[in-house]
Amino acid sequence: MNESGCPDEAKNPRLPWIIVGALLVLYLMGWLLGVGLGESKEQAVAQPFAAFVLMVRGVIWPLLLSGVIFASGAAAGAALLRLIRAEPQNAWDRLLFAAAMLDQMPDSLRSAARGPDGARALIYALLLDRDPQMRRQQLDALKAQADPSCYQQTERLAPLVDALQEQARMPLIQTTFPALKALSPQQYDRFRQNVVALIQADGKVDLFEYTVHAMVLRFLDVHFGLAKPPAVRHRKMGPLVSPVVGVLSTMAYAGSDDEAEIGLAFDKGMAEIGQAASLLPESDCSVRKLDEALRVLVGASPLMKKQILAACVACIAADGIVTPREGELVAAVSSMLGVPLPPIAATPA
Repeated sequence: MNESGCPDEAKNPRLPWIIVGALLVLYLMGWLLGVGLGESKEQAVAQPFAAFVLMVRGVIWPLLLSGVIFASGAAAGAALLRLIRAEPQNAWDRLLFAAAMLDQMPDSLRSAARGPDGARALIYALLLDRDPQMRRQQLDALKAQADPSCYQQTERLAPLVDALQEQARMPLIQTTFPALKALSPQQYDRFRQNVVALIQADGKVDLFEYTVHAMVLRFLDVHFGLAKPPAVRHRKMGPLVSPVVGVLSTMAYAGSDDEAEIGLAFDKGMAEIGQAASLLPESDCSVRKLDEALRVLVGASPLMKKQILAACVACIAADGIVTPREGELVAAVSSMLGVPLPPIAATPA
């Protein structure tokens, strides 16, 4: 008996019989497989090892491969699951809120996202500056380069996009991906040039513009063969601690102005990768520094990328509130690392 009063499994006298029974079941599976593949019953019985090999080759190996594929997809949502476990009601509220934001959008926005012209127009409209003079410069330059129908839809959709809540921008962007993937290579080349021109129009890149660039262009560059998936350069966390510290520091400052909450969020993120470090000064957490850090982290192994993304989610979930800026940051990290993550809308007001 153990301390809780339950039988000690290590001393369970039935354990050897359970193992023997399991081996017999495996043998029977091999025998049945041998018969099913055309072996006679005599051959299957007379050649148990051959039957077992058939069973491994025909059943266990495919199951293992399927398990690996399943585990890979499941691991992509592991970071989200951590958030749900930590703050279950808040996490589900945010997921439902993201879906509700899409459902409540004007039909014209949702229908535009389903077509190649409309999808491009939505991305253009999202990147238009709020300053009237700068917006006019952007539109004039876009008119000279974009397809006429895209430009017309951009002007028509811009007021609707301006009226969107900040929390709705990330879910809307993700709905454009299927239509953008349907562009021809020539259309994508022009679209890419226009997106870059809109982002660079004012000579600076803010977090939202960086996120759009990371989410849309990185994803589509690989799809259209303009970029290859990054090679794995790091299989140990040690050399990556410094860039991870930069990313988590940026996220911690994005979620709060309270010094204690910032420190807690950072520590929660670092705990996910099993490392200890000091929070960087806020002055070292610019978009440029974030990009430099992520360009190093893209060389991490797939498993380590999932750990890093889990650390980011733990960081933004530390106080149970996700701000629009935090949502944009985690979307940028997810896109740059190539680790899919369901849209996490900012906490509803």
